[in-house]
Amino acid sequence: MTRRRLAGYLFLNIAISAAVTLGILAWHDRRETQAALPPVTPMFYGGQFEIVAVVGPGVLETEYVLIHYTGSEPIQMQDWALTDGKRQTYRFPALQLYPDGAVEIHSAAGEDTPVALYWGLEEPVWAPGKEVFLFNPQGVLYAAYRIP
Repeated sequence: MTRRRLAGYLFLNIAISAAVTLGILAWHDRRETQAALPPVTPMFYGGQFEIVAVVGPGVLETEYVLIHYTGSEPIQMQDWALTDGKRQTYRFPALQLYPDGAVEIHSAAGEDTPVALYWGLEEPVWAPGKEVFLFNPQGVLYAAYRIP
């Protein structure tokens, strides 16, 4: 085989390898960009509630959902439901949220406080890609969030 022909095959191999690598990087970058889009689904009923974040998904000891209330009057949260829409549902105890108030719903066991509630689960419930929903006692959806 001549050097010229060998150089041609070498150049072709480099060009194909570069094209494949660039294609994979572009695909990965597009996938990461899509994942980085805002995970929050628009709020319902004037945005009175916002599921701000799910912190520490997949790790029971650190996992919690942060809910912010932006209404203008205090609201009683008893019997409201936080759910993954499938099999896991947390029912709120007697709790009053005040305007601009927030509450954390921890997946693990613990002692409830005015700003932190504990579900008492034995394993984590949240994971990237899952959705979190907040319903009032009548089953009306007030907020939703997709975990990034």
